[in-house]
Amino acid sequence: MEQLWDMFDELLNAVITAISESGTIDIRFFKISPEYAYLEEPFEASFLGNQFLVEIMLLNLPK
Repeated sequence: MEQLWDMFDELLNAVITAISESGTIDIRFFKISPEYAYLEEPFEASFLGNQFLVEIMLLNLPK
């Protein structure tokens, strides 16, 4: 859970930096930025890993 929080904190910092540099955020520009690319893979891996664990837990529930 702490790793997820750290990734969220990094994302928040990237967004705040983008706002402070430009005054606004163009989401289309942000989605092609190096900051977004840097954060996208760890987020996807974390969420997919969590989804996989939930599926395993659901399969192991008593019926």
